[in-house]
Amino acid sequence: MIKFLSISSLVVSLLLTVALPCRAEKPEYAFILKARGNPFWKSISDGIKAGISKEQVNGTIYQIDEDRNSESQLNLCNTVIQKSPAIIVLGAVTKNVGLECYKNAAAKGIKVADIDGNVSIAEAQDVGVPMSFSVGSDNFLIGETAAIYLHSVNNKEAPSILIIEGLTGNTVSKKRVDGFRSKIANLLPKARIVASIAGDWDRLKAATITTDILTKEPNLNYIFSASDVMTYGIIESVKVAKRSDVKIVSVDAQAQILSSIKSGKLLATVAQLPYLMGTKSVTLAVKAVTENLSNTSEFTDIPVVTKEFLEVKDNPVLQYLR
Repeated sequence: MIKFLSISSLVVSLLLTVALPCRAEKPEYAFILKARGNPFWKSISDGIKAGISKEQVNGTIYQIDEDRNSESQLNLCNTVIQKSPAIIVLGAVTKNVGLECYKNAAAKGIKVADIDGNVSIAEAQDVGVPMSFSVGSDNFLIGETAAIYLHSVNNKEAPSILIIEGLTGNTVSKKRVDGFRSKIANLLPKARIVASIAGDWDRLKAATITTDILTKEPNLNYIFSASDVMTYGIIESVKVAKRSDVKIVSVDAQAQILSSIKSGKLLATVAQLPYLMGTKSVTLAVKAVTENLSNTSEFTDIPVVTKEFLEVKDNPVLQYLR
C-alpha cells in the first residue's frame, strides 16, 4: 500500500512518502533524497521502493522539490529526526548539509548513511559522526572513465574541450570534474580546456553556457557534462547552433537520454545505475540496523554507455538503465 503524507513547514514541502504494509512496532527506515523531478533521483527512489518491498521493512522516502535547496533539505532532515527513525539514509544537496544532518541525527541516537557519495565515511568521522555505510558511484573514477573514453575516440592532437560542472560546492560534481581533468591532462597533455563552468544541475543554464561558448569557440571539439540533467540542454544548444561536429560525453545514463545516444546526438554517457544504488541502500540499511553494519563503502558499476553498448540485447546491465 502506498500512502501520501505531508508535513507543514515554512520552507520545506514534504514529498512523496512510501510506506509498505508492516507491523507498527517495526523500526522506520528513512530515506531523504534530492529533487523528485530529477530522473536520476526518481530512479533511485524506484530502486528504494523495490528494496523496501523485498526486505519487507517499514521504509519511508522523503524528497525536496529541487536539487539546489540546501535549507529545505536540512529542515526536512530535522523534521524526520523528530520521528526517531532507526536510520536516516541521505542523498545530501551539499557536504555541509549532509554533515549537519548527520550530526543532528547522531545526537539523537539515530544511525546515518550516505547515498550517491555526497559525504564520505572519512568526512563524517572527521566531525565525530559514525556512518553506517555509503553507497554510490566512485565519482572521481567516473570523471576519469569519461576522459579515457574521450581519448579513445579522439583523433586530434590538441582538442578543445568545454567542461560543464554541476552545483558549486557539491562533492559529486567536484570529484567528477577533478577526475576528468586529471586523466585528460595525462592522456592528452596538449588538450585545451576552454572553460569549466558550473551549470548547477540545471538544463537551461547548461544550454545558455553551451550557446555562449560555441559562439566564442568556433573550433570547440568536445563537451564533458557532469550530468545528463544538463546534457539535455547542451544537446539542444548544439543542435540549434548546427554544430554536429561537437561531440558530447555525459554522466548518468538516464533512460530518457538513451535515445540521444542511439541517434548520435550524444557520444556516450558514463552510467551510475541509480536504480541498483537504491536497492543496495535498503539492503545495507537493514544490515546497519539489524547487524550494526558500520564504515562500509560500496560502489556500483560505471559502464560507458554507447550506441554499441545498447545494441547488446543480452547485456545484464540494461535492466538497471531506467
